[in-house]
Amino acid sequence: MNQKYDVIVLGAGAAGLMCAIEAGKRGRQVLVLERADRIGKKILISGGGRCNFTSLHSSPENFFSANRHFAKSALARYTPADFVRLVEKHRIPYHEKKLGQLFCDRAASDIITMLEQECRDADEARQEQGLQPFLVGADLLAVARHAGRGAGEQRDGRGGVGDDRRLAEEHQGGEGHDGATAGQGVHQPAHGCRGQHDHDVARRHHRRAW
Repeated sequence: MNQKYDVIVLGAGAAGLMCAIEAGKRGRQVLVLERADRIGKKILISGGGRCNFTSLHSSPENFFSANRHFAKSALARYTPADFVRLVEKHRIPYHEKKLGQLFCDRAASDIITMLEQECRDADEARQEQGLQPFLVGADLLAVARHAGRGAGEQRDGRGGVGDDRRLAEEHQGGEGHDGATAGQGVHQPAHGCRGQHDHDVARRHHRRAW
């Protein structure tokens, strides 16, 4: 497989999928690489299987950050109400528990289905070319950056391909690269979470982790 993408997202968790959706809306061709055998694996176990997808009362005071102003900016630009509207757009039934926590009535898989569909709908150019937005079972070997180009090398360890694939994107006009990752959390390989691995990747490439 030899294909150029504008954005390559490492990890198909909640943060990675939202990053892919927003990048697609901005006209970027996006590929999401996921080490697990399916996308959103950690979402499935959140909220006891019902996914507590947001809290109505989230505020900057609920977050810790190296930049104390980051949460203010992030929550001002995308509020809990914005995500609730997305859930309602997909007609996912939900209910409120204590302290304004919102949970799916049925299952967390409803949220994964919603995010997957949003990823596909956001990138019309990719659809026209018949490109898939996700590659699961992808083991990241290395991430490299050199003049005018960012590249990710990965191997599909579960699909039986066997050969290393090189995914490269040439940045035009000096455009840089950014990444999105969730909190460091805990090491849960079975659910697609490898602790602070993604944060370490960001730091090796001199990207600040807020």
